[in-house]
Amino acid sequence: MHGVKGQGADAVLVVLPGVERTPPLLDAWRSRRTEDEASRVVYVGVTRAERLVGLAVPAPLSDELVAILRERSVNLTVAPVCISPALGRQPRTHTEP
Repeated sequence: MHGVKGQGADAVLVVLPGVERTPPLLDAWRSRRTEDEASRVVYVGVTRAERLVGLAVPAPLSDELVAILRERSVNLTVAPVCISPALGRQPRTHTEP
């Protein structure tokens, strides 16, 4: 991500780390802290997008991410959550208000 500073792209997809590492990142976003490296890396990634940003987040944390983005009045579209049936869990989707 550091190599793209100063550059732009039509679309950017940022894949957040697994369930164990994402909650501290979401906590930092909620409190608007940006001191940690992970927050800065994600910031650089999403600010490179000129038209579209996609965020992939572990399914158990997707509701929390959507809530944070809505608190910030981010214009968003929530895509269905994809979970492999091989994992023994059923896919679920978010319902937009």
